[in-house]
Amino acid sequence: MDDIGFKFQALSKKWRRETAHLSRSDQMAAHPAYREIISMGMPVVPYILAALSLRANMWFIALEEITG
Repeated sequence: MDDIGFKFQALSKKWRRETAHLSRSDQMAAHPAYREIISMGMPVVPYILAALSLRANMWFIALEEITG
């Protein structure tokens, strides 16, 4: 795994841990770790797709923001 993959994994874990109690998707998507993942741009898309294949998660907002 490259640096982007490691950073994605770390941010993703932080985001899941800190938003597990939330039920609103807009609040989850506003979390700083989620916003940082989005700011990583297109290079992070394969990691988001891989995460989606492992568990249904709230990555569709990030994918739409990154890819348009």
